[in-house]
Amino acid sequence: MPKTHGTWFVCNVASWKQPFLETYLKDLGARRVEFVSREADKYVLRNQFCTHRDEQIIIWGAVEPPALMDHIQRRKLKIWRLEDGFIRSIGLGARHIPPASLMLDRTGGIYFRSDRPSALEAYLASHEFTDTEIDAASKALDAIRSANLTKYNLAEDETDFGIRPEDRNILVFGQCEDDQSVIHGSPKIKLNSELLEQVLQDYPGCRIFFRPHPDVVAALRPQLSDISVYADRVTIMDGPFPVWKKINLFEKVCVLTSLAGFEALIRGVAVQTYGIPFYAGWGLTDDHVTTKRRNRKLSLEEVFYGAYLAQPHYIEPQTGHLSNFEAIVRHLKAAQAD
Repeated sequence: MPKTHGTWFVCNVASWKQPFLETYLKDLGARRVEFVSREADKYVLRNQFCTHRDEQIIIWGAVEPPALMDHIQRRKLKIWRLEDGFIRSIGLGARHIPPASLMLDRTGGIYFRSDRPSALEAYLASHEFTDTEIDAASKALDAIRSANLTKYNLAEDETDFGIRPEDRNILVFGQCEDDQSVIHGSPKIKLNSELLEQVLQDYPGCRIFFRPHPDVVAALRPQLSDISVYADRVTIMDGPFPVWKKINLFEKVCVLTSLAGFEALIRGVAVQTYGIPFYAGWGLTDDHVTTKRRNRKLSLEEVFYGAYLAQPHYIEPQTGHLSNFEAIVRHLKAAQAD
C-alpha cells in the first residue's frame, strides 16, 4: 500500500498493544505512528504535534481526552476510531492477549456507539449485497459453526446448573457495566440488575439463567450492581459452562449490547436486545429500543458479511501484519487443538 505523507497519532492505547498496532497501521499506509498518552495536557500535545503539518488522529474506543479533543477542534482534524473486531483471540483481552481482528472506522464513529452513525452501520444501511458476497458469508458462517468460534474462544468445563430441555429457558448475558458499549449503546438500561428486572418482567413463567461477563468472573473488571439478590429467582451461571455447545437448550438469549447476541443468532437462537448493538434494528432480533437510522431488513448473511468480512481487518496476532479471515480461522482452530 502507498505511504501517506502524514503521521498517525494513536490515543488511548495501552503499552502492550502498541507494537502490533504500529505494524498494523503501517501496513495500512501510515508513514509514521506515534502514541499519545490519554493524560497528556495541551502543552505536551502542542510539543508532540508541532513538528507535524499533516497528522491523522486515531482514538482507541470512545473515551475522548479533553486536551486532545481541544487540539482536534482547533485544527479542524477528522477522527478515526479503532476497536477490537468480532473474532478476537483465544482468551480475554483483559489478560493482554493480542487481537486477531480490528475495526478501523474512518467516519469518527465506532460500531458499538448507537448514539452516532458508524462506518459499519452506514455499510449495512446502504450496501447492495451480491450473490458472491452472500455465498462468501454463508461459507464463513459454516466455518465458524463447525469450529464453534466466538470472540474469545474460552475453553470451559461443564457445571451442572440444572438446565432442563423441557423448560422455557432464557439466557441473559451480563456485561461489564462500565464498558463503553453499554454507556454509549444502551440508552435506557445501564446495569445488569436493571436488565434482569426487565427480563423477569418480560418472560414470566420462564426459567431465567444469568451468565456474568468473563472479565467480571475473573475479577478483571468491576461489578457495579449486585446480582446475588436475584439468586432466588435467577440461576446465576458463575461457574464454567460450555455455553456455545449447549446454546440450543435455551429458547431465547437476552442482551444489552453484547456480541453474544449475534453469536447466538449465528447458532439459530432467537435474541432479544435491550440496548442497540450493531446487529439490532435490521429485522433479526426482537428490540426493546430502536434507532431511526436503521430502517432496512437484512438477512443474517448480510449483517455477517458487513461485520465480519467487509469492515474489519484481520491481523496476525503476534506481529500485527495484515492477514485474512480464512487464515485467522485456521490459526484459532490450531490454537484450540493445542
